[in-house]
Amino acid sequence: FTHSRTLLARCSRVAGERARLVAHGVEHAKFARALDPLLPVPADMAGLGRPIVGFYGTIHSWIDFDLVRELARRRPNWNFVMIGPPRCDISGFAAGGNVHFPGRREHDDLPSYCRCFDAVMIPYDMRDSRMKSVHPVKTKEVLSAGVPIVASRLPELDGYGDDVVTCAGIEEWLAALERQIRRADRIEISGRMAREDWSGKVRAMRERVSLARSQAR
Repeated sequence: FTHSRTLLARCSRVAGERARLVAHGVEHAKFARALDPLLPVPADMAGLGRPIVGFYGTIHSWIDFDLVRELARRRPNWNFVMIGPPRCDISGFAAGGNVHFPGRREHDDLPSYCRCFDAVMIPYDMRDSRMKSVHPVKTKEVLSAGVPIVASRLPELDGYGDDVVTCAGIEEWLAALERQIRRADRIEISGRMAREDWSGKVRAMRERVSLARSQAR
């Protein structure tokens, strides 16, 4: 089983028809909690002005920090919140600016943060060859929370329609973020992810393994 089309093509050269594409699933109910107006707002988000553009994941060199820096410069009235443990130098971002690095947060707390995001960005550096096969797990989590996404042109993010807009270049990014921030259809965005719950993914995988066993007898 592989999670991306690029990896499927590589695995098929070894495993033939035994290779199967199964994109990752999501704990839909957990992240759909972000739609609950009674879900508490994290203390470190309460004082931030809107709009808020969020990100969570490891803060690593595969992020296009030049893009993030330019987005923040061009939209000084927006706040950019990048949650995750830093694994690279982020000293180039001035303390007190509109790019915030709160550090690592527990997975169970992420729906509360998603509730505060007006849009989420996935600004990966497309010069990194690994991006050809990356399908960020956060994508379906964020959408389950009802938050629209703007991302770099990751091939695996094609097919999400208007809920995930992929783009390149600062002007495309700004225009896409402006559109996603204005959206008011969070319930519908979340609903489209209900069929992606891990329960269905695991059931399909079990069925495929059972079929393969019966054919091998």
